[in-house]
Amino acid sequence: MRTVIPLLPLLFALAACASPPPGAAATDPDPAGAVDAQALGAHGWRLASATDAGGRRIDALFPDAAAPLRFAFADGRIAVSGGCNRLSAAYTLDGGTLQVGPAAQTKMFCGGGALMAADEAVAARLQGALSASLQDGRLVLSTADGDRLVLEAAAGP
Repeated sequence: MRTVIPLLPLLFALAACASPPPGAAATDPDPAGAVDAQALGAHGWRLASATDAGGRRIDALFPDAAAPLRFAFADGRIAVSGGCNRLSAAYTLDGGTLQVGPAAQTKMFCGGGALMAADEAVAARLQGALSASLQDGRLVLSTADGDRLVLEAAAGP
């Protein structure tokens, strides 16, 4: 005859071990949304998508489908390239808010057109405070006006 071990007390014991103690703060086991300077500077970023508040693609930010805008974060500065000129600005990060200071740009002339329009479009969206989060390994920057820039990790700065 087989001996049956009562499983109910064992299940209660396991459940008690898995539960946080009373009064303990619940923590999110997936801190995927957390952004810090180390995460920003870990690699370069390239613009994967950009939409306005209505969900429409911001075409001005994609002057050349083969060469998306590139972003780099280092030493408290953000740098953007891929348009006509290079843009650089100081930034601070406080929680989920990326505060971008006044931008400096090189002053090359690329004959007008899409590259220069990209410079203006990205500079306009990087002014002031942006909401910043990591979602599925992508950096998402949102403006107060509802524009949303999604950046993917790139192979170089």
